[in-house]
Amino acid sequence: MLALALASLQGCSERKEGEACSSPEDGARCLNSATALVCSEQRLVRFPCKGALGCTQNQESVRCDGTVAAEGDRCEEGSFTCSEDGKARLKCINGKYVADALCRGDDGCSVAGVVTHCDSSKAEVGEVCENVGSLACSPDGSTMLVCEGLWKAGSRCKKGCRRRGSAESGVVECEEEEAKASGPCAPDGAIACEQGGKELLKCFSGRYQKSKPCPGPTGCTSEGFSVQCD
Repeated sequence: MLALALASLQGCSERKEGEACSSPEDGARCLNSATALVCSEQRLVRFPCKGALGCTQNQESVRCDGTVAAEGDRCEEGSFTCSEDGKARLKCINGKYVADALCRGDDGCSVAGVVTHCDSSKAEVGEVCENVGSLACSPDGSTMLVCEGLWKAGSRCKKGCRRRGSAESGVVECEEEEAKASGPCAPDGAIACEQGGKELLKCFSGRYQKSKPCPGPTGCTSEGFSVQCD
């Protein structure tokens, strides 16, 4: 839960950290503008509220903005949020936030309502990735990467690799793609010219395979996102 909204405040006396409690609203209050006191596992504990709204309360509710956090911050098990620099997604494991994914794309990490978005359209070779078969660009835009549990270098992009569309539904494109036979690829059915321009390659089961030779004078060529085999 990225923003914790609590029901009516109980009683007038201020409860203290470590005291016993029985429900989320029992003893809840703001300790300061960036920290809430919240009932967790029947004890009142501190929760950081590092989002822009901090910790706020009135006569009816307490709200803790946890839309950004630091590794090691206390959290609700299984929840997600963004790092303070917006470059990583964090996941709550065993009550503490840990880095879950790097968000190197231009949109970084962001929170919309209860959903945490991580723009992974840019990555470094060798970094962990979670969606096998997904694509990303190298930071310098020269290479398209393919997720195989780790990001692997795929095709060379003569005119650049970029994301078209939003971080959630956009497409990673490699302009004037040059690939290697047996190199990683996605999706199945994609075609590209082999480096050297003598073969047309086709993606099958996550690997480029030679599809047909291009013996003509112009060989295999790509212009923009169009591939021609002579």
